Amino acid sequence: GVEGAVEVEVTIGADGATRDATIVSSTPPAVFDRAAADAVAQWRYQPLEVDGIAIPARTRVRLRFKQNDR
Repeated sequence: GVEGAVEVEVTIGADGATRDATIVSSTPPAVFDRAAADAVAQWRYQPLEVDGIAIPARTRVRLRFKQNDR
C-alpha cells in the first residue's frame, strides 16, 4: 500500500541509451530507488542533435509509483 516518487538524473548518450543514472530525491526515501534506476536503464531516447550530430545530454525524470485502483 505504499506510493511514492523518485527523481532521477540520467545521461542520454549519442546512441539514445541511458547511463549514469543518479537518484536525486525519493519519497519515501530509498523505497523505490532500485525500481526507478532499473526502469530508467531500459529506456531509449531520441538523442539530442546539434548541427546534425547526436551528442550526449543530461536530463531529469520523475517516476511516480501509485497503487492501481482495481
